[in-house]
Amino acid sequence: MREFREQPSGVIVDLDDPETYKYLPDNEKDLDNMMFREIGKAICYMDYFHPDIFGKEKQEPDSSIKWTEEEKSKGIADQHANCGYYQRLRVYDLIKIFTDSRRDNYGKIMWFKEQVFRFQNETENMC
Repeated sequence: MREFREQPSGVIVDLDDPETYKYLPDNEKDLDNMMFREIGKAICYMDYFHPDIFGKEKQEPDSSIKWTEEEKSKGIADQHANCGYYQRLRVYDLIKIFTDSRRDNYGKIMWFKEQVFRFQNETENMC
């Protein structure tokens, strides 16, 4: 069992259980097309609809907000300032995994389903 904590619900699912992916199609072509649609939507959302939220460079925390030392030490100020930036990096990582490995994984339906599932989980609740 490979546990995966869904965001933002915190529900733990098993990435090796076919039931986790029962809503997804059962053929590679449809999964491949679905993933490319998801990638396109995420890039449009980050780059064109909300470039102000999904920065391409890390930002300093807003100095007008008075962060406590505890909040600073826990990284809350940084997370507040860079939520979109960090999500952009996670999305890019998922895109890279998919594009670098898709040809090597033809014939492995569960691999394709897992990639779509993880990508949807990351992008359904964008900052």
